[in-house]
Amino acid sequence: KTLSFSEQSDHLWKTNWEVQLPKTFSNQQLTYQTSADRVSLDSISSCHPNALLIDFDNKDFDQSIRNHSKLSELIKEATDLKLPSALIVKPRKLNIESPQILIHDSPASTTLIDFGLHFFNNAYEQLRNETYPCFSLPEIANHLEARWWKEVFAFGQNYLGLTLGTIKAQVEITTISSVLEMEEI
Repeated sequence: KTLSFSEQSDHLWKTNWEVQLPKTFSNQQLTYQTSADRVSLDSISSCHPNALLIDFDNKDFDQSIRNHSKLSELIKEATDLKLPSALIVKPRKLNIESPQILIHDSPASTTLIDFGLHFFNNAYEQLRNETYPCFSLPEIANHLEARWWKEVFAFGQNYLGLTLGTIKAQVEITTISSVLEMEEI
């Protein structure tokens, strides 16, 4: 099979458009951190990055819950810790399931668990701290997955009574097929 652009999105390729980055990302100095461990976050906050990415990948269920709890505590204490203006959460991948949480008798996707735990527990506090919920979406495969995320974000924002567009996101493009759909994504 030959890779090519999707005919469904042909109109995107023929339209002039631009994306305006949030102010936080105009001079992005991103520090990656693999856990929400407080000591690690304290040391990172001392180097004053504009944004801090918290990666929940490769954590077992109990460790992930502890990290989410710690991250929520840090967000509540954000003014004391001088955290970066953008705290970006990278949920685990969509294809990883957690047998500890069932939805209709099927294991839940860890990506939904990470999104839900972070967003529903921290969105209001982040907005009070004059920042916003931000996610780094791992390995988006195609425009259909990106559309799915858009629906997940819309549901969460509507559920909390927030304006659509409150959530900010960045995506990882890691495959040739997703490169061909970058504009759609």
